[in-house]
Amino acid sequence: NWDKNKTDEVMQAKIQDLDVSIISNQQQTNFWKLAEYADFQLLKHLSQESLIENKSEIISSYINAKKRAGSPREFSSVTEHLEFLSLMAESQILAGKRKNKIVGALREILKMLTS
Repeated sequence: NWDKNKTDEVMQAKIQDLDVSIISNQQQTNFWKLAEYADFQLLKHLSQESLIENKSEIISSYINAKKRAGSPREFSSVTEHLEFLSLMAESQILAGKRKNKIVGALREILKMLTS
């Protein structure tokens, strides 16, 4: 009974809320609040299969959070999460090209964040 259109509507509302929250809170010093936007973008683009096209935005959001408020330990949690997601995607039963695109994009994001 999953309704993709309803899910998209809910996601768009959440994105707008996050955009307003981040814009109105430019002085935020909580790493997890700053990383929340990047996390949501990551999940949104994974679900919409647009991760490759939007990886630069995701990388920039994570790097911004790290520069503004992230400790090495906190940022390590982000990269560990991305590694976990790439391993999970790799183990899923997906069509070859689709799976390769997802895994490749996740690994590229991870590589850019750890280099």
